[in-house]
Amino acid sequence: MSHAVMSITLAKVVAVSSLAVLTWACGAPAWPINNLLTSGSKVQPSVVQSVTAGARLGLHECAAQFAWERWDCGRAAAAAGGGGGGGGGDRSGGLSVQHAATRAATREAAFVHAVSAAGVVHTLARNCSAGDFASECGCDDSKNGERGGEGWVWGGCSDSALYGQRVVQQLADSIEAAALDPRAAVNRHNFEAGHAAVRATMGHVCKCHGVSGSCTLQTCWQQLSELSRVGAHLKERYRRAARLDLLRAANSASAVVATHGAAAAGTAGAPREAGGGNGARAGPVASHHSPHASAAAAAAQDALRLLEPDGLAFLEDSPDYCRRNESLGAPGTLGRECRRGSGGAGEDDSCERLCTACGLRVLERRVRVTSPCNCSFTWCCRVSCQQCTSVHSKFRCGRPEASGRAPGKKRPRARQQQQQQQRGRNRKPNAASQAVANKTS
Repeated sequence: MSHAVMSITLAKVVAVSSLAVLTWACGAPAWPINNLLTSGSKVQPSVVQSVTAGARLGLHECAAQFAWERWDCGRAAAAAGGGGGGGGGDRSGGLSVQHAATRAATREAAFVHAVSAAGVVHTLARNCSAGDFASECGCDDSKNGERGGEGWVWGGCSDSALYGQRVVQQLADSIEAAALDPRAAVNRHNFEAGHAAVRATMGHVCKCHGVSGSCTLQTCWQQLSELSRVGAHLKERYRRAARLDLLRAANSASAVVATHGAAAAGTAGAPREAGGGNGARAGPVASHHSPHASAAAAAAQDALRLLEPDGLAFLEDSPDYCRRNESLGAPGTLGRECRRGSGGAGEDDSCERLCTACGLRVLERRVRVTSPCNCSFTWCCRVSCQQCTSVHSKFRCGRPEASGRAPGKKRPRARQQQQQQQRGRNRKPNAASQAVANKTS
């Protein structure tokens, strides 16, 4: 039996436990591959590898989305074996496979859970369409031949997120079984929000048919968006994440979710009531929680049903990411690189956000860069280039001015140099006084 199609009981594959990408310091693991190993589930070994690869891709996307925010998700990328998280990244050296941001049930932890799930679903959907798991999944051709709209029909090989969704749900189920508390319920919801985001961002790709490209009929199929678009979608949900009020949840399953408006990482927005247009659905909901769940977990599960499928939820407010917080894996913004001027989305004002707003100074360093320029092609076949040198500015966050000096006041060393120059000028006689001295002598 070939390795590619062989189904095995993962509980017997002890070596695969080393593939766990994320293990949390507190509560249930976020990607509990170890739990899956003991669940008796039958999955191809290559599926486990794709789950690991997908979670890593999700963490890299997290680092890309938050590269110029106070919380830069740098530890997530480092945990996945990909180095720092951009925008200064992580400066702590080697790390274990543990993402410290999830030690608290903040909106940042919610994003990490969701984007990891999205990475897994996205990767498995690609595998299914490519025929990598022929015995498990394939293209979604369930609608082929049906009319989808005016002038087009379903056809081709549509990407399907169903298999990845089942895997994520299985992993989430193992979390809920392991810990029946509010945090586990929130984690499960955020996992499911990740695969809901993959589905929400899928689009149609069409091919024209007709004489001489007249496109009288189109065949269309469903296609995954790039993971970067899924990440941007989840970041918007992060900014509008809902905070569960468990005290209120204990008394009522309706109107228990307070949503926060758009907020930069590390800052809290103004709370809004459920149903305020930020993805929360107000109104009573039926209770469908596990009979073994605690009262708090049951209330949390009921409250989470007020949210949209791709909405994120959290339990605790975010800390001040301007300051170093080792327990949460937050290195602070001191020493972080920032950008001014033209750049990508979120980069233009990153110095204001990372430095000035955190009470730090923006330090500039001029760097000389040599690169090929004025290249020309010589027949045949050589490209000749000159070497041009340009000067670029690099910016980073530095320590504020020493206490006791007003902002903008010159530093002691600069002031001492100015005083020395002034004393030198005072000692040097001017031309008129020198002439008088010579005449009297």
